[in-house]
Amino acid sequence: MAKLKRDNQKGFTIVELVVVIIILGILAATALPRFIDVSDEAHVSVVDGVKGALATSISQGRAIWIAKGKPDSYAMDSTTVYADTTLGYPRSTTAAGATGMVTSECDELFAALLGPGAPSILGLADTTGATKGVSGMGTTANTDWYALVNHATPGSATGCNWAYTGRGIASGTTLSVLQYDIDTGALTLASETF
Repeated sequence: MAKLKRDNQKGFTIVELVVVIIILGILAATALPRFIDVSDEAHVSVVDGVKGALATSISQGRAIWIAKGKPDSYAMDSTTVYADTTLGYPRSTTAAGATGMVTSECDELFAALLGPGAPSILGLADTTGATKGVSGMGTTANTDWYALVNHATPGSATGCNWAYTGRGIASGTTLSVLQYDIDTGALTLASETF
């Protein structure tokens, strides 16, 4: 009887095991490139999500400005936002009626437009003669977003640049930059090399 039970128990043959291993290898080789691209797609999604949220808040801010009779300021999520006096697009959280912007206004505006739970942002120091884009940034990234004015001369900027550094920053890195123009309300996505 013991011999009968042993004869009925059979395992996989070596050929069957090799076939299964080959099939698993083919499946892994096909799926691996998809998993590698997930990180890049996640960074693109972060920028797209923030851009969509900012665009919505900019439009909402202008709508509030019009609905309230074009005041100098209005409240958005319990934060006072000052409007551009011409077309009413959100301009600052600290001053009304000034013509130019400085970087501190850009990082405060970023946080105000995105509301509670906004990603942290670091405003870079304004320097007269600094270049328009991200080339003046340092290489220490302690945040995923940096605020920069969109003009070479501080105090004469008409909007903000918000650079995404979630992939890290080093010389030669291409960064996604959201460019906001307070005169037109336009929010565009650009790429700049650091």
